[in-house]
Amino acid sequence: MKQFLIVGLGNFGFHLATHLYGKGHDVMAIDKSPVLVQSIKDLVTQAVIADATDGAALKELGVKNVDTAVFCSDRKKGWTH
Repeated sequence: MKQFLIVGLGNFGFHLATHLYGKGHDVMAIDKSPVLVQSIKDLVTQAVIADATDGAALKELGVKNVDTAVFCSDRKKGWTH
């Protein structure tokens, strides 16, 4: 069993997190939206309301211990082309 961190619970993040959990993996799902976190809390190992741009918050959650982290964002802010 691998440990996954899924950040961003939009359409893609939600489906990826629930699929991985369904395959027997340990999944921590993070989003800033309480509504999105509430919608997935019973479908993954752990669901957390947090800002993934806050390094201290991520450190406190122990995310450096996961095997794979996937950042799923629909925002283009900060992206360069």
